[in-house]
Amino acid sequence: MKAMNAKVRSTVRKELVEILKNGVIFRNPVLIGALGLFPVAAGSFQLKNGVALSVMMFVMMLPVCVVSGLIKKRIPSWARPGVILLLSALCYVPAQMLAGAWIPQASPSLLLCAPMMICNSIILSRANDYAPEHILPATIVDALGCTIGFSLVTCLFSAIRELFSAGTLWGYAPSNAIVSQPFFGFLMLGFFAAAVQAVNRSRSRKAKRKGGRVK
Repeated sequence: MKAMNAKVRSTVRKELVEILKNGVIFRNPVLIGALGLFPVAAGSFQLKNGVALSVMMFVMMLPVCVVSGLIKKRIPSWARPGVILLLSALCYVPAQMLAGAWIPQASPSLLLCAPMMICNSIILSRANDYAPEHILPATIVDALGCTIGFSLVTCLFSAIRELFSAGTLWGYAPSNAIVSQPFFGFLMLGFFAAAVQAVNRSRSRKAKRKGGRVK
């Protein structure tokens, strides 16, 4: 019995690690799922903004997904998106306050796109589609993985765009109008998404040669 329990725990740990890696890299919600594009493209043109959005994502994503995972299917599917949006709106207030307290130097223009985090498609997708179908540990790890994946993309894009536009990091607001525009962010997203897709194709080819499959 102990050996069986140890084997089950080992299997669960491996599955949770895979879920985390998928959220961070292989199934990154921004680069692969094309979710949460507007905050990344429109708001992450300055590293301070990227960090502020990352803080907000963490404060909002985890509790919303956990509550959705606990409720599971007790709420009709037609009403679930509305409940999730309501939960996101409730979490937005402390998220915005915390981000403002930690990163008060974030660009005022962030206020224009930060409210869009309430209807962020990453939160809606994971809380509405994933959380009700999986056990709570998987829901928590998935939420953390997707949050980390979003944060890595957002902060990396913010740093690159600030370097291009102002030549600084964690400095003043960018002055280059082209780099700070949303379309430049979408262009960068395309390049990075293509890179991750190339990695996934490489993993798939290797798995086929070994007679397995990519998780």
